[in-house]
Amino acid sequence: MAGNINVQGEEVKKLDVLANEIFINSLKSSGKVCAMVSEENEEVIQVDHKLRGKYLVVFDPLDG
Repeated sequence: MAGNINVQGEEVKKLDVLANEIFINSLKSSGKVCAMVSEENEEVIQVDHKLRGKYLVVFDPLDG
C-alpha cells in the first residue's frame, strides 16, 4: 500500500502510483493531449502550453 486513498475511496497501491506516473509522463510528452483525468488524482492534470495537443484523456492506470 502507498498510504493514500484515491478519488473512488480505494487504498492506493505502489503499483497504482507507478503506473499513474508513467501514464501521465508518457501522455504529457506525446504532444497529443491537452489535459488528463486519472482515478488516482483529484484534480484535472493540465499539460504545459508548449506541449499541448487537442485531446482529453480519462484513464484508470491499471484497470483500463
